[in-house]
Amino acid sequence: MKNEERPLRGSPAGRPSDTRGQQPEGVLVLNPRDERAIAWLIEKAGVNAVQQACEKIAGNRKLYPSNLARILGLSLPKSVIDTPTSVARDRIRALLALLSSNRT
Repeated sequence: MKNEERPLRGSPAGRPSDTRGQQPEGVLVLNPRDERAIAWLIEKAGVNAVQQACEKIAGNRKLYPSNLARILGLSLPKSVIDTPTSVARDRIRALLALLSSNRT
């Protein structure tokens, strides 16, 4: 799909992930979980199946990876949904540093 042939669907707040250059056009990737989810969907179902799922989205549903998983009949595993412990700890450390710097 080329950008000039079909406008992006969904919210402009979404940002493309770098899923090895295979992310279908218009999929909303808003956070690291979405990046993991779309990569997992492509790995399990294939990029063509994910692209077809994008075309089957009904009504006002947006192209979130969770909606695409439902269309594909897949459930995202806990390992994709949950933030890895090391990443969570790094975020907590960064937030604590930010909070302590705001107190001074």
